[in-house]
Amino acid sequence: MSEVLTKLSVIVCTRNRGASLRKTLDSLLTASNLAQQDWELVVVDNGSTDSTSSVLAEYATKFPSHLRTKGEPKKGKSNALNTGVCAARGEILAFTDDDCLCDVRYLEGIREVFSNPDVDAVQGRILVEVEGQRPAWLSQEMLASMGLIDLCQTVHELAPSEVYLHGGNSIVRRSVFAKAGGFRLDLGPGSVAGREGDTEFSRRVAAAGCRIFFVPQILVRHQLQATCMRRRYYFARFYHRGISRAHYFPIARYNPSWDPSVPAWRYKMYYIKEMLFAGVRAFCLNLWGRSADAMDLVLKLVEETGFYWEFARLRRLGITGFPVPAILDQDGQPVRSEAGPVSLVGAVAG
Repeated sequence: MSEVLTKLSVIVCTRNRGASLRKTLDSLLTASNLAQQDWELVVVDNGSTDSTSSVLAEYATKFPSHLRTKGEPKKGKSNALNTGVCAARGEILAFTDDDCLCDVRYLEGIREVFSNPDVDAVQGRILVEVEGQRPAWLSQEMLASMGLIDLCQTVHELAPSEVYLHGGNSIVRRSVFAKAGGFRLDLGPGSVAGREGDTEFSRRVAAAGCRIFFVPQILVRHQLQATCMRRRYYFARFYHRGISRAHYFPIARYNPSWDPSVPAWRYKMYYIKEMLFAGVRAFCLNLWGRSADAMDLVLKLVEETGFYWEFARLRRLGITGFPVPAILDQDGQPVRSEAGPVSLVGAVAG
């Protein structure tokens, strides 16, 4: 594919999901999409040990004019995303996941909305499809944590309270990365914190003055496997979501009742008490047939526990913030810079 003709790059980061990755690639490499020469598909393998490498070799051979592959051995989706951004040739960068199926009009919708120069970034529509029978305790809040985004049927600019660029279906102009920086390495799957890399990135994009829109016709379907239908999966997910938010939320905004001068053991005792009460309330809700409400109650407490435990740990270590990696310069050229946590006055915190 001629570099001059590449206007749109679709970036997929993958790790040990060879079977589902094949379905994602098939949803993009359709006959109608292949007829267009203005786009490319960049797949970044983040150190897979399953069949992923053979799947990528097969598809790269079949579709050499559209598919390019990159390897990123450093564990962590943020590492893979930053590698994908640096490798991409397009001026429009679209992100989806290796367990998502892109709608037949996915690329067409992207071209249409970004023909408007006022659009800097887009959150597309994400529907969640569950493998097998959906458990009664699986609430809308839990589906939202898995990427469910179905705001409305019309294009509209997102208000500050709505801003969220979910990695399963988000699209940004290349210039946005020069303004806002790349994905932070302490956040996202495979990182120290484990979650919320796209949420934190969204906030920086909005803070940089970029205009973000919701576009329902840009649609993907997130395929939830049966392994995601276990309660313990959501306990771990929400606990790590709390840990991740401790890395970027100013404590006063998250919970004004937090007082750093109060000894940590008092907060531990407080949460032990709250966990006991939550257990009793959840038990009663289950008896009343409200299992989804019971799970939401417990998961909220699990998330808050992860947040406070991690915030206390970071405070004990003297870490006040984490840097934002600069990955593209003002001309859109790669300038990878990576650093660890910082504890200096003026560090980027929250």
